[in-house]
Order: sequence, then C-alpha cells, then structure tokens
Amino acid sequence: MRLREEREKPAGSVWVIGCGRFGKRAMQMLTKTRLPSLEIMVVDQRAVDDLPNGVTFVKADGVEWLVDNLHRNSGVEWIIPALPVHLAALWVKEKIMRDGKTLDALPIPPWILEKLPNPYQLSKNSYALSYADFLCPPDCSEPDECCTVTGRVRPTPLYDLVGSLRTLDHKMFSLQSQQIGPGFGGLKPDSLWRLLDGGQSLESGSFLISTSCKCHGLITGYRL
Repeated sequence: MRLREEREKPAGSVWVIGCGRFGKRAMQMLTKTRLPSLEIMVVDQRAVDDLPNGVTFVKADGVEWLVDNLHRNSGVEWIIPALPVHLAALWVKEKIMRDGKTLDALPIPPWILEKLPNPYQLSKNSYALSYADFLCPPDCSEPDECCTVTGRVRPTPLYDLVGSLRTLDHKMFSLQSQQIGPGFGGLKPDSLWRLLDGGQSLESGSFLISTSCKCHGLITGYRL
C-alpha cells in the first residue's frame, strides 16, 4: 500500500518533532518564509535556546508527545519528523499497543533488503535506505528529473519502489515524506491516520512500514 501526497506549501499549524540539526533547519526555514497564518511548534526533550519569535516550544519526548497529542481533530497541517528514529513506525507501534495488542519487532527479510538501495541497519527491525552513497547538499530541492549532485536521471522514487514490493507474508505500508522546503520534508496527519488504520485492521501477522522521500527513507518491521 502506498500512501502518497502531492506537493504543496506549508500553511496552518506545523509540528517539528525534534530540534537537532535537521529540526533547527526546518524551523529556521519555516520562520523565514512563513505565512502570517503559519503556527510553528517545536518538540524536543532537551531545552532549545534562541528560538525564533512566534515559535512555541514543548520540552518532551517527541514520540510520546505525538502519541498523546495527535488526534484526528488536532488541526495540524504538517508533521516534520526530525528525530534519529522512525517516528511514523514508533507512533503506530505505541498506538496499537495502547489498544491492548502485542507488537513485536520483526527483522526485515533479506530478500526485501536486497531490492532496496544501500540499506543500513539502525536496530533489530529498522533500516535506513538511500540512493545516495555520498553526502547530499542540505538545500537539495528534490528536482524531478536529475540528481542535484551527480546530474544523472533519478531512479524510481523510493516511496514508489517500496510501495511496489509484493509479499504474501508481510503487509507493506509505504508513506511518502513530502518536501516542504529545500532539505526538509513532512507528513500529512491524514497519511499517518490511514497508516494506523491499516495496522489496526490486522488481527495477526507481519507488516512493514516505510517512510521515504524520493531518495532517502526508513523501513521498520513488526509482528502482531
């Protein structure tokens, strides 16, 4: 299953989950170009100094805060994951476990990893993925035709590649991270809710969650 969004400009309320290097960049870019109606909230478990005017800061664990505060009627327009973890997968895991179900880590099958670009293991059940074997520029505009570094024609977008994988043993959910500004992207809450609905509809079995842009992504496995 592929959960994909069309590109659009940020408006309304934006939550930046994590305020390390990528979170700070997203916050700074948003405050430079934001519309008068744009509300920015930053969540991090460490105190953050020198917040731009108009930015609301919450000191909390990003995953736990999102689990507690994202509701279907929250009104937030964008969620920007900026933590060194697979935020969407951990959010789904915690929501399902709060419903009383048991969810175990599932190692990603080797035959799936063989079809994905440059998989790098982050944990027992989670991998980072990337078409790039070099350091990408922080202001990449994610053009459709060619890579900004190599000039080569782009391969199949990573979210489409993962979404095209078929397996009888695992349900696959591929979620697109949509670029909001140069070098950072975000998720629409509706996509997260559709992802959760898909996971909650399973009574048993295994499923894989991937969040990716055109070139980089994460994939995580769970077993009910």
